[in-house]
Amino acid sequence: MVVGVGIEGQEVGYLVAAGIMCLLALIFATITLTTVKQRTAFQQEKTDEPLRSSLMRVMTHRPSVCAFLLSLCFFTISHTIQQSLALYVQFSLGLASQVQNCLLVLVGSCVIGIPVVTALMSKFGKTPVSVGNILILIPIVLGLLFVPGNLVSALLLLAVFGMAYSLLFTVPWMMLSDVSDLLKLQTGRSYDTVLHGVISTAQRITGAIAFGANSVALEIGGYESGGCDQPESVGRAIRWNVTMVPMLCLVLSLAVLWQYPVTEEMRQRTKEALKHIRKTGEEGLRQKEKTKSDDITSDKVIGKVRGKQSGDGMENFGFSA
Repeated sequence: MVVGVGIEGQEVGYLVAAGIMCLLALIFATITLTTVKQRTAFQQEKTDEPLRSSLMRVMTHRPSVCAFLLSLCFFTISHTIQQSLALYVQFSLGLASQVQNCLLVLVGSCVIGIPVVTALMSKFGKTPVSVGNILILIPIVLGLLFVPGNLVSALLLLAVFGMAYSLLFTVPWMMLSDVSDLLKLQTGRSYDTVLHGVISTAQRITGAIAFGANSVALEIGGYESGGCDQPESVGRAIRWNVTMVPMLCLVLSLAVLWQYPVTEEMRQRTKEALKHIRKTGEEGLRQKEKTKSDDITSDKVIGKVRGKQSGDGMENFGFSA
């Protein structure tokens, strides 16, 4: 049953939420340590490449640029929603006592949606599922502008929105692995660190952009800091902010996906080629270790023989004397 809570209830809610987050972090860390298998490192030539050259190579690689732009769009949407949703529920929908319930519905549906989206991508491909999910998200985000201040309507919309919203958390990192594998195959070098740094930078940039957009919307709406009662213009400004910024980013992400060159066929070919290279490298490494071991054994045998010959020579020398 959905009920409102007071200050004491909110305090208990924050403590319970913190405990659940710590428990989930412990579970995920345990799963990672016990189930994830480490693969053999990608074999590459030991050549020093300056960071500037590596960054230039990454940012002139078309799939990498598309992944970076798509990350900018998706992270901007997620940061905008995260920073504005509580204010949206409180002032735009007028459901100040139901903020925690609305957030719980959104997060819960998003957690359910992540494995669903991942399974669909594994079966139908990342680009088609991403495009279809974005086309579903566009009318849902538009609905945030017109949904009435009714609890049932708000919860239903947020539940559906959370299912599609999970796409924003999975696609950037899944495309990062595809781009990394393609760069390894094309250049013979691993750029995982540079790519991860670029995506992390995009995440920081979009956080600042979303914060600035939210601040501008509140300023335009006449938000009074510290006030419990705000004018209606604040609610309208927040509605437009959580609608227009994500809508613009969704349209731009469709344009980026249209130019994304990595197809499922290319992804499978790259995966098989890297698997073959890795297997060949492991065999070469084992052969090298075996050869090194044989050389060490041979050196020991030669050393023993020479030592014995030296001893025999000294004995003969003494006998002759």
